[in-house]
Amino acid sequence: MIPYYLQIGLSERVGILGLEKEEGIPTISSILGLINISIFEEGNISNIDGLKDKGFPALCGLGKLPDPSFFYRFLQGVKTTGAERFIIDCSKKFVETGLNIGRVINLDGKFLGYFGKKKIGKTKHPTRNIVLPGLNVFVVQDQESRNPIFLRVKYPGL
Repeated sequence: MIPYYLQIGLSERVGILGLEKEEGIPTISSILGLINISIFEEGNISNIDGLKDKGFPALCGLGKLPDPSFFYRFLQGVKTTGAERFIIDCSKKFVETGLNIGRVINLDGKFLGYFGKKKIGKTKHPTRNIVLPGLNVFVVQDQESRNPIFLRVKYPGL
């Protein structure tokens, strides 16, 4: 994966997120951490404790793996508009470099039920006749390469 990060110039695109420069862990290492958490399929940030023995911190450019609360705070600092600009810019670079072929794209919508403590809006489940709190996720992806092009999350009721 690292050659792909270099090929799309991930480190140059970090500024698009609109995050303020902070002391400590570099933003690019935080982004690599989040990307690699999804690649290692740990499910969510709270399950990353098992990654400490897999060389995971070195893969992200970190001396040691921060606790999950660090990644949660990092994600809270990213505004939706910054995240969308980042995704669009990276997707354009994917097309430029040939990582996305772009002849056929697929738009897919998913409903993710939410059972956490935060209060979010309710909406009707698309396949069951029930109303519950959840998120509507819309993904545009390159059909041939299966690479994502754009992602948007809508919070019902807000």
